[in-house]
Amino acid sequence: MPVHVSLHYQIFIHVPSGKFLTTVTEFGCIPVSTLYQTEQFGWTVISFFNNIIGIADPSLLNPPDFCSNAKTEEEPVDFLSLFH
Repeated sequence: MPVHVSLHYQIFIHVPSGKFLTTVTEFGCIPVSTLYQTEQFGWTVISFFNNIIGIADPSLLNPPDFCSNAKTEEEPVDFLSLFH
């Protein structure tokens, strides 16, 4: 039996590197789609499906022990650079 999900919220953000539009469900703010637009690459559309609320073992999100001494470096990265 199909399940009908009520879409309610759209979040639009304009930043110097591009524009973002995200659609989430009315209940739970579960992401449904995200659109990203830049002058250089045009539109990129990301769709989310078969979402499961929660995670069985949240400790899987903890960084490994060896990361506590790691030094991080911050550098600007463009999301679309993944596709170069």
